[in-house]
Amino acid sequence: MFGAAMLIGLVLAGAILLGLLWALASYNGLVAARAECAETFAEVLLRLRMRGELMPALVETARGHMRHERETLEGVKAAAQEAVALGRALGAQTLDASGVQRLQLAEAVVNGAVGRLLAISEAYPELRASPNMVRISAELAFAENQVSLARQAYNERVQRYNTLRATMPLALLAGAFGFKEAPVFETDVVPVPPPQAPRLGPMRA
Repeated sequence: MFGAAMLIGLVLAGAILLGLLWALASYNGLVAARAECAETFAEVLLRLRMRGELMPALVETARGHMRHERETLEGVKAAAQEAVALGRALGAQTLDASGVQRLQLAEAVVNGAVGRLLAISEAYPELRASPNMVRISAELAFAENQVSLARQAYNERVQRYNTLRATMPLALLAGAFGFKEAPVFETDVVPVPPPQAPRLGPMRA
């Protein structure tokens, strides 16, 4: 009788120990997955900031040829400054849905302003062919590509984390320890038209 009770006690103790080990491993897995989301979002912020730092040069390059487009130029500059400032503020905070949503809205304003500027610049062939504009356009296109890659990597980590935390019985553990759903980050990429190549004059004999 005593031996049976001891056996039952050992079985229960073993089950509790296994449950604790599973909970610890699952918790650590959620922590690691959430940390990957934060790390890749930091890369998104870095790439967005690097792109934003190109905007003053873009505006100043365009200003010399588009003096009558002051509102458009100032719109690009102001939108970029606001988005960069917001990105810096988010970098010091815990990743949350409201912060990501604010950044998405700010970047949408930047994209719209840059898109209008590039569309208007098509009416200024000298601007499109200027060496500075050629360089800025190339740098901006590269920066946009880096933003897209960083955003894709972040969203992949988010999908993995959200799937993990929603899977039973991990969902119970995630809810108990406050593992909230991570937000995806979606923003349109600004299509940068290729700059016009400088035209060479006719060759003289």
